[in-house]
Amino acid sequence: EVPIIGIKVAYLHQYFIVLLRDRPFELWDLKTLTIIREMPINFPTVTTLEWSPSQNHSLKNAKFSKKIEESILEQNNNQADGPVREHFVFTDTDSVVYHLMVEVTVIKEG
Repeated sequence: EVPIIGIKVAYLHQYFIVLLRDRPFELWDLKTLTIIREMPINFPTVTTLEWSPSQNHSLKNAKFSKKIEESILEQNNNQADGPVREHFVFTDTDSVVYHLMVEVTVIKEG
């Protein structure tokens, strides 16, 4: 077993990333608790990772942010069209910053 060094849940609670010691991270579906993708062995080593709020669902007004966020989560849970694209950024051991997008089972640089 490879030790887990961190877990990061996406803003809209669709996905989570499991950070592993000495191995690339894994992307999981939070609703079904199934692995979507294990990154290749030559993938950069993650030193820090954060999910970014979706650009389509950015929270513009701070005093309403909690209410809006709950509305977005409820809408997303009831959405027939499927998951919304989510973004995350991470840095590697050389301090290079990466921006990736996740939509259903696709991870792409963005």
